[in-house]
Amino acid sequence: TADGAVREKIAWSLPVYSYQQRHVCYLNVLRSERTPLAGSPAVAVDLAFMRGNELPDDAGWLESRDRKVIKSLVIRDISALDEDLIRTYIQEALLLSRVER
Repeated sequence: TADGAVREKIAWSLPVYSYQQRHVCYLNVLRSERTPLAGSPAVAVDLAFMRGNELPDDAGWLESRDRKVIKSLVIRDISALDEDLIRTYIQEALLLSRVER
């Protein structure tokens, strides 16, 4: 967008976030297909980055799950949420969205 704001819209039945008219990331709920282990959640939140394969991931938190381009930060436990880490991934994804492929 001209004002540089991040925009949210629903696409593929998911909230998708765009910057400068380019999709940056989306949120998805992952439900376990098997019985969860004691103490582990049956659902998780998938923060998926459209150009995740290009993001720096020194911490090794991004998962590809057999996808070539999209990588996700899967949030399985809200109490272990690292807000700074998430913020860093989002900032890197926004910077990357400014670069043409």
